Amino acid sequence: MPAATLAEIAHLIRDHPGTFRDAAHGRFYVEHLEARSVFPLKMSKSHLDLAPAVAWALEQSSPAALAPEVLRRVQQMGLDHRRHGFPPVAYASFAQAMKFGLREVLRVADEQYTVAAREAEHLMEGMCVEMAAAAVEADQRGVPPAYSGEVIDVQRMSRRISVVTLDTGLAIPFTPGQHMLTSSSMLPGIWLPMSPATPPSEFGQIEFHVLGEDDTAAQRLAKSKVGDHWSFGQPSGTLSVSGERDVLLVANATGWAPLRSLLFDILTWERQPNVTLFLGADYPGELYELPRLWALSQASSWFTVVPCATTHEDAWWVNSQVTLPDLYIAVSDSPGALAASRGSWHNHDILIAGPEEGARRSAEALRATGAPHIQVEEWPDRGVASTYR
Repeated sequence: MPAATLAEIAHLIRDHPGTFRDAAHGRFYVEHLEARSVFPLKMSKSHLDLAPAVAWALEQSSPAALAPEVLRRVQQMGLDHRRHGFPPVAYASFAQAMKFGLREVLRVADEQYTVAAREAEHLMEGMCVEMAAAAVEADQRGVPPAYSGEVIDVQRMSRRISVVTLDTGLAIPFTPGQHMLTSSSMLPGIWLPMSPATPPSEFGQIEFHVLGEDDTAAQRLAKSKVGDHWSFGQPSGTLSVSGERDVLLVANATGWAPLRSLLFDILTWERQPNVTLFLGADYPGELYELPRLWALSQASSWFTVVPCATTHEDAWWVNSQVTLPDLYIAVSDSPGALAASRGSWHNHDILIAGPEEGARRSAEALRATGAPHIQVEEWPDRGVASTYR
């Protein structure tokens, strides 16, 4: 039967993500040749999440209007995409490109053009109108479309983990816990979500913790050198501490970075809540900030750190550059599951951050206990780049 609902149209797009993406790209590139220098050289590496994102938006919305959460996200995209330098009028072209992509999906799937397809096209146009409006408003308010910084220090904490400090000149207006899409000259057209590991500095210095797994885009950032330049999109994200409850922090790998920024901010408060951190890593040697955190826990009545790793010992290649304190490191592949087994967190702000799979497992374990106040900041596993966020 022909696709009769938005959900069925979304299902077709999910079933043909490459067809939708390539057709939309091809149409957009014809009208905006400059886009070829903005996105990755290989079309197959660009906008990998375009089809799933559009399908999700259609699934959440009604034929009459975009759902509130969809509206919020597309407005944020309008702000984020300003970093590419396209004028707001380009969104009209992108709407036509997405409609062309949908019609190509229908052709490949041997499906008819239905009322539901027309409704989907109308919603695609609405998404692009909202993105353009958000971009125009930001332009009128004088919000910079992007920021840049120069690498001034690189510390190799282990084979895979680097701490990179940049000087951005003027401070970037982010709040602790937020992230920014980040690129560099070594990542043409590729943008990774990166969270500052420190609160905003009036001196314009900003620190990032990079997990550079083999054969990932993040590995190139982890190998940055002094003098390299990075570019940043607009800060986004809502990870925050209410100040009304005690706090549970659950960090998977370099998911520690946004939680670290929040913890450093808490240090400046007149009165600190009780904070418990479950800090996870693949190997003990990748618990790169454990010495500093252990010292803080010994000097503070309000802070506790519980480290864990998936194994007792480092693999030969870990090459840790830190000397760990002599304390027990639990063996667990999920710091969230470990936290769930150690107590009740019902009256806590629970903040979880890290690569997608690990962060979700931590969240599921804590939700299973009935804990209500859970926030999750996750990003694609293995540093998969996103150009459509």
